[in-house]
Amino acid sequence: YSPLSGAQEYNLLFAANNGVLDEIPVGKIARFKEEWLAQFGTAMPELEAKLNRGDKPSDDEAAKLLGAMQQFRDNNNYRQEA
Repeated sequence: YSPLSGAQEYNLLFAANNGVLDEIPVGKIARFKEEWLAQFGTAMPELEAKLNRGDKPSDDEAAKLLGAMQQFRDNNNYRQEA
């Protein structure tokens, strides 16, 4: 068992609440979670630190996070097949 950090929890809830996971088949969500969280820690270390302190992201940071999640999802073949 490995508990999630505050930033990791925020990311997963943010993805779910903003529709990022809606187009991912259930069988691919665990892989998305693992790979996105690794990517997030590397790509957005300042935001990760902010979220781990318990601070709320600005509207601009939230928009960038959403865009990065959507791009990651779309570029890594997570979407459902048509």
